[in-house]
Amino acid sequence: MTNLSPLLRLFNQVSSITNILENLSQNKFPVSPLGVPTSVRAAILAGIKHDLDRPLFIITTHAKQARHLTRQIRLWCSQDNHVTYLPEPEASPYERTAWRRETISDRLATLTALITIENPIVVTSVKALMHKLMPLAWFKKGLHTYRINQVIILNKTLETWLNLGYQAKDVVEMPGDFSRRGGILDVFPPSQSDPIRIELFGDEIDSMRTFDPITQRSKQKINSFMMGPASEMCLDYAEQIVTTLKNMDTSQLHPMARETLQNVISDLSFGSTFSGIENYLPCISDKPASIFDYLSPNTLIFVENTLELEAAIHDITSQAATRKSDLIAQHDLSPDWVSPLFDWDKLSTCLIGDSLPKSIILGFETWSNMQPVIEAKALETIFTTPPSFAGQLKLAVQEIKKRYQNAERIVITTRQFARIKGLLNAVGVPISHVETLDYPPPPKSVTLLKASLQTGWVLRSHENSAPILTIFTDNELFGVRKFQARPQPRKHQGLTPETFFSDVKTGDYVVHIEHGIGVFQGLVRLTVSDVEGEYLEIHYLGKKSSDELNVLSSILPTN
Repeated sequence: MTNLSPLLRLFNQVSSITNILENLSQNKFPVSPLGVPTSVRAAILAGIKHDLDRPLFIITTHAKQARHLTRQIRLWCSQDNHVTYLPEPEASPYERTAWRRETISDRLATLTALITIENPIVVTSVKALMHKLMPLAWFKKGLHTYRINQVIILNKTLETWLNLGYQAKDVVEMPGDFSRRGGILDVFPPSQSDPIRIELFGDEIDSMRTFDPITQRSKQKINSFMMGPASEMCLDYAEQIVTTLKNMDTSQLHPMARETLQNVISDLSFGSTFSGIENYLPCISDKPASIFDYLSPNTLIFVENTLELEAAIHDITSQAATRKSDLIAQHDLSPDWVSPLFDWDKLSTCLIGDSLPKSIILGFETWSNMQPVIEAKALETIFTTPPSFAGQLKLAVQEIKKRYQNAERIVITTRQFARIKGLLNAVGVPISHVETLDYPPPPKSVTLLKASLQTGWVLRSHENSAPILTIFTDNELFGVRKFQARPQPRKHQGLTPETFFSDVKTGDYVVHIEHGIGVFQGLVRLTVSDVEGEYLEIHYLGKKSSDELNVLSSILPTN
């Protein structure tokens, strides 16, 4: 993977960034929002991690934003395995449907990383932030380390794995699986990228190695590994849930709901796991944990957009309450059922202090209960947007050549590096094409990298000063669409014939989604496969085509 982290050293040339780093190193959190543009946030977060070497916890509004930010931060970190994403469960609050195994393993891997990895970066969304978790002491108790020459009691080990949520399989293929074949144990901890094969000599671990879950072939010898729970609800604590469920008022439940509840009580009483067991975690008698309980004391907490975060928490809480009322009215849920979510009153105490802030705001708005900030944000003016060319590569090459002649440091991340390199070489701009960076490029240089940054940016030491670094991406060069979270995108309706012919006349240029730019020549009647119909005649360079009227949605008028 391309490593962009050497570019972060250039941040040390900007006093407003070094001042923030100095204050954070002394635990002096800025009261005002930082005003970091969306395109630069991954780099800023990686830069803070690089300079302070502290764990970071970043909260976005939506899951799509969190996944995107995680991918972008990994490009800027030399240790991308220290960057992890905490996904949100697919099940709606009070729904007792099974979670996807991938979601369970990713969540458990992240929780394990928070405890076992030094200074990780964790990104999550609002809904995942709100979910109640296994108490931290429970989770730590479920962590086990296995080493070469360690003596284990086989039956007790297998029982422990079952209580931790691992499932016995013939073949280990997924995180959370384990199998036994004589003195060979295969297990796939969610925190590991590959399953582990343990070979025993009597009761002693003789060898351990990773293996490919698809081919089942061994890969690499290892001396030790740590494994944690394979479920967010361990059977060791099933008795607490059984007690809570038995004490619930079930008098209003319909027979099927009451029978389902009794089956759950029976399974838990006999130490049997089942799909969806994670939904019963809120019923424990011990106090459930929030994700903040898993963070180390020196963790820096970042929030992307405060007002969006507050609104999302209130919306999810309101929707959950409505859903609970509906299920009670349908006699599907006991009114005593405990909420699986923390509300704003609980979470706000971890984000907003009484006198000093407990989190750092990346965006531009402060919390709703605080006075709006009038002055310019600390980082708002030092980052600007580079020009966009929307596929007009001649203009792009001219602009890059001009900046090169002005001794600017230019980095281009593109998937079409061969094409860009040829165009720039043709106008006399020397190119440095590297797979990854070991140090920042010098001034008056153009560096090509094969990477997938979403958007570019320009770094200056202060407003209107000469650029320290200019980054161009495929977004600026070719007009690749920017990432933007849209909860409910509207369906494209296409063009009606009336709209099309009111905008286009014979001789006008049009753009076809498959064929490109052509000249509209009018309507023609053709017989195709013994069926006569009306067609649009469009002439392209060196060819012509006829499209039926029902493909108007793929043809747009253009200037």
